[in-house]
This record gives sequence, C-alpha cells and structure tokens, in this order.
Amino acid sequence: MGLKPSILKEISEEHNLMPQPSRVKYVEDSDELVIEDETERVTLTGNIPVGTSVTGSIVALCGHTIDSGKFYVEEHCFSGLPYQTEPNLDQCLSKGEDRYVALISGLGFGNESQDLLSLQMFSDLVTGELGSVQEQESCAKISHVIIAGNALSQCTQTKDSETKAKYLTRNAMAGSVEAMKNLDDFVLQLAACVPVEIMPGEFDPANHALPQQPLHCCMFPKQLLIPHSRVSPTHTRR
Repeated sequence: MGLKPSILKEISEEHNLMPQPSRVKYVEDSDELVIEDETERVTLTGNIPVGTSVTGSIVALCGHTIDSGKFYVEEHCFSGLPYQTEPNLDQCLSKGEDRYVALISGLGFGNESQDLLSLQMFSDLVTGELGSVQEQESCAKISHVIIAGNALSQCTQTKDSETKAKYLTRNAMAGSVEAMKNLDDFVLQLAACVPVEIMPGEFDPANHALPQQPLHCCMFPKQLLIPHSRVSPTHTRR
C-alpha cells in the first residue's frame, strides 16, 4: 500500500517538519495483495478485491500461476463461521424433540473480580466448541438465550460524579462504557449460533421506572454490522 500510514508522520510532528497530508482512504489502484506462508510470498491478481482485504486474513484460493509469477485468482473464500439458519421449532416439536431456552443473569461486566473464564465456557458450550459429544448434543438443543438483567456490575454506576463539579468529570469516562464493549463482544459470540434477548436490570444503563425500556441498539455496535443480527433488546415488566 503506497498510502499506508507511516511512523515518519509522528517523527515529523515531533520535529516540526512538514506533516504528511491527511487522507480519506488509504487504498489506491496500484496496491497489491500478497499471500504468504512460512516459506514464500506470492503476489495475487485476478478475481479478488484488493481494497476489501486486510493483513492477516485466512483465505482459500482457486486459480493458477501465470507467466509473470503471480497467482491468478479465479475464486476465493475467506474463513469464517458457516451460515446459521433459524431452527424450525414446529418441525422439532412434531418429531418429539426437546428444545431449551437458556436464562442467565448477573453477568457483572465491569467488575474487576468478574470470572471471565466461566462466561467464555458458557459461550463455547452454547456454540458447540466445548464439552463432550453428549454435552454438545444437549447444548445443541438450546434454541434461545435470554440475558435476564444485570449484565453490568454495580461497580459501573458512578453516582458520585453527580455531586462533583463538571470540570472534575469532564474527561472522565463512565464505567459502563468499557463494560458495554465487553458485553457486546460476549453477545456477538452467542448471536452467531442462537437468537439472544437482552433484558435490562437494576445496574444496566436503562430507566429505573417499570416497565424498563430496552437497551438502545447503539450500545451494541458490532451487532449492527451483522446482517440479520439475532440480538433483540427487550423491555422488563413486573
């Protein structure tokens, strides 16, 4: 990439030299893609978009080598999870197969003593990446996951900031910001396999008057980037 940002920009700013011009994008027509392994690197050409690929991607290529030494790509496929389909519950019930709804709450994101290993193990169980064959068969029957409140910890509520002067909290970040990012990552793993419902709780960033309104979708930016995302914030009733 000829327009790739360089460390020279930071050096020029430190020594008051001419800074590099700011750019809207860093790709151009002269950029090249290179596939590599532990032994060699080969330049790619053909039917593969240059501007939409990033360093470190794992890709399968179908093509042939041309006279210039480059590899001409006829077809390509990036690695990733297979396309997930919604389970047909009516058909499963007609066959007498059981289906389960997983209810979890009190995840406590934002707490320094939070047990992230347990949450990761739960996610791996639901997505079929952990457990014995029998456990995977049982977890495969989970057709819905409901996070029933208090996904965030009480530690994320910085109520003392309301009594402080504004200039003392101007550059301070709310404790719930980083916690919501971690929750978004956790839900992203689950939503790859099953629909997920998120209900607000006492310590979540939602109104306290019942019925509590759903958590706003802008709090889950990674879900918004996924077409047909299976994450559905919902409200709480008493």
